Amino acid sequence: MHIMWTTAVAAAVLACAAPLAVAQTPSPAYPAKPVRIIIPFPTGGGAEQATRILANHLTRALGQPFVIEARPGGNTIIGAEAVAKSAPDGYTLFVCGPSTMTSNPVLYAGKLPYDPQRDFVAVGMVSRTPYFLVVPSSLAAKSLPELLALAKAKPGELSYASNGNATTNHLGYEILARAGGATFTHVPYKGFGQAMPDLLSGRVSTIMADLFFVAPAIKAGQLRLLAVTSAERSPLMPDVPTVAEQGVPGFDIVVWFAMFAPASTPPDVVAKLGAEMRQFLATPEARDAYRQLGHEAAGSTPEALQAVVVADREKYARVIREAGIKLD
Repeated sequence: MHIMWTTAVAAAVLACAAPLAVAQTPSPAYPAKPVRIIIPFPTGGGAEQATRILANHLTRALGQPFVIEARPGGNTIIGAEAVAKSAPDGYTLFVCGPSTMTSNPVLYAGKLPYDPQRDFVAVGMVSRTPYFLVVPSSLAAKSLPELLALAKAKPGELSYASNGNATTNHLGYEILARAGGATFTHVPYKGFGQAMPDLLSGRVSTIMADLFFVAPAIKAGQLRLLAVTSAERSPLMPDVPTVAEQGVPGFDIVVWFAMFAPASTPPDVVAKLGAEMRQFLATPEARDAYRQLGHEAAGSTPEALQAVVVADREKYARVIREAGIKLD
């Protein structure tokens, strides 16, 4: 959708005519200066890589730099607050995963320094990916049922890493443990990158993570891949069974990354960004780039993204209540 701008119209006037009012200066075309995209995760991770593919395209297509700025910490609250309190002019954008908009509002009910529903406007989905469930090669479990059996035999002795309290992979493991009748100890980290050394050394027993993080260690024989968390097998690794295939019917955990802007961002700016994103994410170039990350390019309308947020919020709120997950 193209933005329509008001232009000053020069007019010849008769000498005897009354002076004309000064014409209003037209707004410059968006973007007229660099745009920052805040991510609430550490640099070097799947979120940054997924955002960078899009940012590079927007830089080329719209003629201004789209610069990624990492604001990790606080279960993504630090980055989200920075965006919520920034000027709603289209020059600060936000790419986050599900937990910021779905589980945090439940976990931190009444305590967030912003309101995810009031303070943000959806721009569009960026990408989707399942998690891949892995264990250190030193662990005896050769399959998901064997992992659950070990956890049942030694309640609490096996641990799983997550990238934060009430993040999507934390909640996914809670769903798995409850469905499988097993007890694990949760060890939260600030990001998957921070968890990897402890996982590789065996200090933590397992993790659900992006393929981006675990693929090199799987290839090196340091990690054993047990399952994919999506409802269907991943085309990236079609030989890997799903969690549902291995005794947990209906299990389906997929993480997404999506773009939001501060509330009150001009609708024409949101529309321009969204249209450009959808057009790019439908191209073979985008599909190939995201596939290399283990992601699926997943452009959407703002309305479709908002529907996903609402559905996931309801799903994860139920898990948080049933599992009794509290703040650390």
